[in-house]
Amino acid sequence: MAIRRIDHVQLAMPAGREDDAVRFYEGVLGVSQVQKPPHLAVRGGCWFEQGDVKIHLGVDSDFRPARKAHPALLVDDLARMIADLAAAGFAVSDDEPLAGYDRVYVADPFGNRIELLEPTPTIAFRPLTVDDFELLVEWFADPVVAAWWDQPAEIESVRSKYLPRIDGTGDPTRMWIAEVDDVAAGLFQSYLHDDYPEHDIAVGLADAVGIDYLVGAPHRGRGLGAASLRAFADFVLDLHREAIVCVATPAAANAASCAALERAGFERGHDCRPPDEPPAIAYTFSRATSAP
Repeated sequence: MAIRRIDHVQLAMPAGREDDAVRFYEGVLGVSQVQKPPHLAVRGGCWFEQGDVKIHLGVDSDFRPARKAHPALLVDDLARMIADLAAAGFAVSDDEPLAGYDRVYVADPFGNRIELLEPTPTIAFRPLTVDDFELLVEWFADPVVAAWWDQPAEIESVRSKYLPRIDGTGDPTRMWIAEVDDVAAGLFQSYLHDDYPEHDIAVGLADAVGIDYLVGAPHRGRGLGAASLRAFADFVLDLHREAIVCVATPAAANAASCAALERAGFERGHDCRPPDEPPAIAYTFSRATSAP
């Protein structure tokens, strides 16, 4: 004899609010409503089922929301789910990190606690190679990237700028391809501020390693920007042991980049104006920030 699996989760709800339940569980979370058996339907409440996910809500005359005990639902796009919840008027909250997952909590319309989890992708960084140049051209042609990354989407232009950074012939900036679950997802670069005195003076942070980054179109909007930035900050601080702080200087108008940095744990700092760039904000990530 053995327990095989959980068949369903039962939550309580107040009487007469089935429409609110449908709007949340089906309309926002995307779990379809199914008909309750007739002899149970007379009690009120509603059931939601999709594949192995079965959430049953039953009416409790002495209803009190479950604020601690809760179901944990595995999702495939947590960032999109958070956006859908926000659009519907439901705010999410964070909790202590859980290894291997990104997770948030939300209260259903009745105050019941719901946990939403997404497995954390495997993110690794490898040196840029000449075989990546065609991919860079594709990324640079993307209007979202082109708005903030000043690089012509032409193979010869890419070769002229990035080949010296690969073979080390005079350009100290180091280039990296971010791979998410072994698929190339973005371009990252790191450089010591000491190697670029004008930039160092403009940003005003000593003993720093600077970074720039882009995430390719198929991988945006999934929370990978923040996850990749956090991983890259740890990576470059370990690589450049002489630096005590990792610095990103996104354009002040680039709200998406600023938000990703903040989600990654970077601290917003002062306004600055790097050479030949628009007004920017200095975001920092230190060894103290990355310590467990």
